[in-house]
Amino acid sequence: MYKIGVAGDNGAIAKELRQFLPRVPDASIDTADAGEWDVLVLNGGVGHETGSLSAPAVVLNSDEKNLAGLLDPSSIPLLTITYGFNSKASITASSVRDGELCVCVQRSFTTPSGKRRERQEFTVETRNPAATLAAVSAALTMDADFT
Repeated sequence: MYKIGVAGDNGAIAKELRQFLPRVPDASIDTADAGEWDVLVLNGGVGHETGSLSAPAVVLNSDEKNLAGLLDPSSIPLLTITYGFNSKASITASSVRDGELCVCVQRSFTTPSGKRRERQEFTVETRNPAATLAAVSAALTMDADFT
C-alpha cells in the first residue's frame, strides 16, 4: 500500500489526487504535517522547518523556490520528480484549455516499485491545472496508468 503525504497544500492537491486514486491500488492520502510516507508531494513550505520532511519518493513543485531545503538531509529520497509549468520540470503541462490539461512527461524515470516511465503525453480533465498537475505527477510515481 502506498501512503501519500501532501505538504504545503490548501486541500486542492489532495482533492485532485482522490480523483486518480482508483488508478493506484491500495493507496491512501495523508495531509498531516508529519508522518511516514511512501510518496511526499511538496507544493509549498508553509509551516515546515528546514530539513523536517522525508520520504523515499518526493514529488516537488519546481515553480516554488527553496522547497528542496525542507527535506531532511539525512534521508535522501530514492526518487525526486519535479512538476510545474516551467520547461525544466520532469512533468509539465504542454497545454491547458477547455477543462483539459495535456500532461507531458519530459524525462524517463523508474518508480519506487521498479516500473519504467518513458517520455509521454496524455490528457486529463481539470478544474485546477496546478493541483491536477501535482496529483498526476504523484499518481505516475505510484504506477498509475494514464494511457
